[in-house]
Amino acid sequence: MALPYLRRAVELDGRSVEALEYLAHELFYIGGTHTDKPGYVEEAVELWQKALAIDAKHTLSLKSLYECAVIVGLFDIRQQLIATILPSHEDNVQQRLPSGDAQEKPRLMRPFSQELVIPIDIAVEVDELSSQMLFDTARVTAQDIVNRANAMLPDLHFNHPRPPRKHNRIRLGYLSSWFKDHPVGFVIQKVFKFHDRERFEVFCYSAGAHASAGALGDVRGTIRRDCEHFEDFVNRTYSDMARKIYNDQIDILVDLNGLYAGHKLEVLAKRPAPIQMHLHAFGHSTAAPFIDYFVADPVTCPPEAREFFTENIMYMPDTYFVNSHRHLQLPFHPLNGTDRSRSFFKLPTDKFIFASFGNVGKVTPAMFERWMNILRRVPNSVLWMRPWESGKSALVKRAAEAGIWPDRFVWGKYLDSYSESLERANLVDVHLDTSPYGAHVTAADSLWAGTPLVTSLTDLKLGSRVGASLLKSLGLPELVAHSWEEYEDIAVRLASDHSFYRSVRERLWQNRLTRPAFDTQLWVRHFESGLETVWKRHCDGLPPSDLVVKTLYA
Repeated sequence: MALPYLRRAVELDGRSVEALEYLAHELFYIGGTHTDKPGYVEEAVELWQKALAIDAKHTLSLKSLYECAVIVGLFDIRQQLIATILPSHEDNVQQRLPSGDAQEKPRLMRPFSQELVIPIDIAVEVDELSSQMLFDTARVTAQDIVNRANAMLPDLHFNHPRPPRKHNRIRLGYLSSWFKDHPVGFVIQKVFKFHDRERFEVFCYSAGAHASAGALGDVRGTIRRDCEHFEDFVNRTYSDMARKIYNDQIDILVDLNGLYAGHKLEVLAKRPAPIQMHLHAFGHSTAAPFIDYFVADPVTCPPEAREFFTENIMYMPDTYFVNSHRHLQLPFHPLNGTDRSRSFFKLPTDKFIFASFGNVGKVTPAMFERWMNILRRVPNSVLWMRPWESGKSALVKRAAEAGIWPDRFVWGKYLDSYSESLERANLVDVHLDTSPYGAHVTAADSLWAGTPLVTSLTDLKLGSRVGASLLKSLGLPELVAHSWEEYEDIAVRLASDHSFYRSVRERLWQNRLTRPAFDTQLWVRHFESGLETVWKRHCDGLPPSDLVVKTLYA
């Protein structure tokens, strides 16, 4: 364990910014992954602040402390740093973008570039970043992937014959590091069961570390059983992965990671398949020149947001957000309650419970302020959140500044059983969505459990619009706000108008079984229709293009 050595380095030279940064980083990692290590995150914050007191422009310490503040929910630090971080990030991105028109394909700049001040997986949660700057951040990130792939695999090239090789079925490959006990693996797992085996031959390439069955069940085992070919890519080189996909003669390769950590986009950068697309996991364009299609829908990618995607868009009917929830067995009826009471989950029995089920990193200071407005307008209500232990005091402090006292909060925790999580979600009254990065899997969880979701379309970024896509597909557009004032009004009305609330909850319970939002089999039929259109276009010698998948039901 490196921690004792890092502590010793700081003891020897307490003014070494590098030593302080390394120790802070290790403490933050341990504090975030071991709940039995209290105080580690707080110590990391103090060390970063000490490093910045020595060198106020130390980029790595600025970047690390800001990421910590976003992830943990340290609003004061987050707002203090953004004035310094944002201009630095924007300058860094602009210097690394290609010159000329923004639509120009990125050119190679240098084999390896410095890390961005705000990495893309944090940038999607920063509401101060404009849609254009977020897009440019993704472009620079994607270009770094191309540079790495070319530097590591300079002699690896694949040729795709024209006309393409003809198979009896379209060979469809899925590549993901999350074919395991992970939210993405969980929601995607039943897709493979419903593929038409007469038209598609399905390959799944698992690039993530093995994980035993957990709270989400044996996701990996389910996927392995339901696809025709399952290949384990753990501990395989990029070259081995790319060659295997190419040798399997995959026609269409679907990436399920996007730009999130753990991706294997260096493999896709070498073009092992003639058509490559991204589905589901990443709430923004990959901006990668090697991704031909991005699967979305008219709500998540409206016309005014189209310019922020380099990929061609496959517009799915209803919602692009496929899930497997219909195939779960709920241990309760959402309208009649559960065998377990609110008290079992340590929830108040006499309060209207608003909740945010996502990671606290998605909760911006502006979002939290809106929630405080709602709590003030609904006196007999509480807010259920799941913060880091080290972030609770910061949230309580910010709430007190808004006149909301600590007894208005319920602190949640992760549960061992996914069915218990759904059961607890059902006992909550309203799920409040976030922006600029909203609930995705947790939105589907809430809606499937029968709990109304309040969301907003005030932001163009795809990551903020998934809840609206699901609600419109469920026939509940009245829960989708078009301004933040309306967002607060909808939440307050649900809490104060019992007839309206009962009507919404009854329609949600009925529509989740009859509307397309949770119809995995119908979603797969639509997706296959889009895939066949994409493949026919390629076979006809035409370049990729936007397409609208036609609805297959009356």
